[in-house]
Amino acid sequence: TLRARVAAKAEEKKLELVFLRWAEHHNKLCNFL
Repeated sequence: TLRARVAAKAEEKKLELVFLRWAEHHNKLCNFL
């Protein structure tokens, strides 16, 4: 259904944001060390 597709898209975006934030944090750690 359309609603399921929208929910999946939202979930994807959320995961993407979490990953980007984690990657940024990881880069800061690497630069710090």
